Amino acid sequence: SAHHGRFVFRNLVAPLLLGRILRDRTAQEEVVQNATLQDWVIVRPTELADGDAAPVRMIRDLDNEPEPTTITRESVARTLIDLASNQMLDRVAVTITN
Repeated sequence: SAHHGRFVFRNLVAPLLLGRILRDRTAQEEVVQNATLQDWVIVRPTELADGDAAPVRMIRDLDNEPEPTTITRESVARTLIDLASNQMLDRVAVTITN
């Protein structure tokens, strides 16, 4: 979870206001990633927005991608259902955005 999100979030909000929370989230993700579980996906949605489902971009490495924006709640729901019903991203952490 650390170092994810939009520029302002990563560089201002997270360090100043959410440091402890993000450290906890990062520790939680490390527990999942190091577990003996076979099937897991960590999904990090960007800022939630209202609206209809739209095409979803799945980002594994934020350094090599355009800045993520927002994602509709319906897009998140559909993406979670898709990921639960197939194994295309097993054992991967992704950021999702529209």
